[in-house]
Order: sequence, then structure tokens, then C-alpha cells
Amino acid sequence: FKKDSLISFILPVSLVDGQHRLLGAIGEINTRLETGEFDDELSLSLNNGTDATMANTEILKKHTRVLPVSLLMSDSPSEQVFQFVVINQKATPIERSLLGTIVSTTLTNDEMEVVSQRLMDSGIKLEEARAITWIAKNPVSPFSNLVERGVNSDSKDMLQWSVMGKIINIFKELRGGILFGERNDYAKIWQEKYLSTSGVVSEFDDNVFSSAYDYWRSLEGPWRELFVCFWNKVSDKLAQRENK
Repeated sequence: FKKDSLISFILPVSLVDGQHRLLGAIGEINTRLETGEFDDELSLSLNNGTDATMANTEILKKHTRVLPVSLLMSDSPSEQVFQFVVINQKATPIERSLLGTIVSTTLTNDEMEVVSQRLMDSGIKLEEARAITWIAKNPVSPFSNLVERGVNSDSKDMLQWSVMGKIINIFKELRGGILFGERNDYAKIWQEKYLSTSGVVSEFDDNVFSSAYDYWRSLEGPWRELFVCFWNKVSDKLAQRENK
């Protein structure tokens, strides 16, 4: 073996997920040892000349639960996040708010690009999560720190993640702008009649987009500035800053 190969055997392992299962398996075998379940087997090994440490190790090897492991040969953060998100979604799906928080806050933009297509191919609504996270975290947004993140510290007064997504989509996708009791989708009508001639998307060619609509709805497109401006105006006029 070369030096690098030998060193790799003694390096620590980063456990991406499954900590509770591992701790549970260790706790279970330790409890069985403490209750004397293996005393007879241990005594037999000692009587046969096995030293105490080796005898105890053999008991652990024989009776400890065996857990399946998926080994990643890379310590890339993007790969760790991808595996964590996809595996958890396939088993017991986690809340969209927590999922969005994990995906959108763990990786840098460059790391996100590496796995973005794979996440979307796995059914993860990545762009929606990133859009919501920006609105929910950026201090220029009136919704900053007011949207649930799927963690225990969330306040009951926080806006639900899914509701925030629907509000954003009216602006970003220009769909769903229907007033109560009406049928007209005013957001869609504006997109079909006026978007292409609007000055806010006049630079879509310079930004390498195939259409004004693609430019508008891109993650950092004009929709975001308009969204923040609109809701800041609403907040200034109507918001009550303290619960009473």
C-alpha cells in the first residue's frame, strides 16, 4: 500500500445521516451487556484463555445490530446534501419548509449548481425553495424572518412555507392572480398582454434569455425586485408591527 492509502484507513468518517440509528444500536447492545445477558458466553471465552478485552470485543461483533451503510467516496458538501435530501424524501418525506431550508442554506451558489439538476430530477422543487428562502431571509424583504423554516424555534405566528410559495408564484410565474369571487387571472392576463413590451424585461436579450417571460421568472429576475417593492408598500400602509 502507498502512504495515502494507509492514511485513508485512519481518517475519521463524516456521518451525514443516521446518527440516531447508530446511537440506538450502540445503546441497545450496551444495555444487554449490563443486564448480564452474555455473562455465560463471556465466561466461556475467558475460561478458554481469551483475554477480557478480546472476549468483550467478540461479543460485540457477534451480537451488535448490523446496519446498512451507503459510503460516499467524496467529502463534497453538495454530494452530502444531495444524498441526505433524496434518501430522506424516499423514506419518510420531511416537511417542505425544512427541506427548503436545508437545501437553500447549506450550499453556496457554486455548490448548488453541481447538484441542482440531480435534485430536480429527483422531484425536489429546488428553484421554489431557493426563491422562498431568499424572500424569507433577505433583510430588504418585508417577510424577512417571518416565514417558517421547519425547525423547533419557528413561531406559530410565522407564515407557512407553502403559503409563501403561492404568494411568490403569483409574481414569479404570473399565474394565480385571481381575486376572491372572480375568475379572471389578472397576473396571467398582464403577462400575455403587457409583459413583452414592459421596460422591466427590455434587457432579456442581454441577459441571454430566450424570451421576456424566461427572464422575468428566473431566480434573480425582475419579479423579485417588484415583489419586494410591492409588499414593502403594502407593509408600510397596512402592517401592524406588534401583536395585540
